[in-house]
Amino acid sequence: MIEARNRYVGAPAGGAGAGRGLQGVAERAELLGGTLAYGLDEGGRTFRVTIALPWSVR
Repeated sequence: MIEARNRYVGAPAGGAGAGRGLQGVAERAELLGGTLAYGLDEGGRTFRVTIALPWSVR
């Protein structure tokens, strides 16, 4: 599992990109049999992204 988190300071003015970046990552994770979760937590102060992939040891 991989987890990243940052202090949330609000959305950028004017909006950045098409808003599909994390959706694309989620689709790729699902293709590999994994999952992606993201959103605000800790009272809305932190934005967290967690991805779990089925790693195999060879």
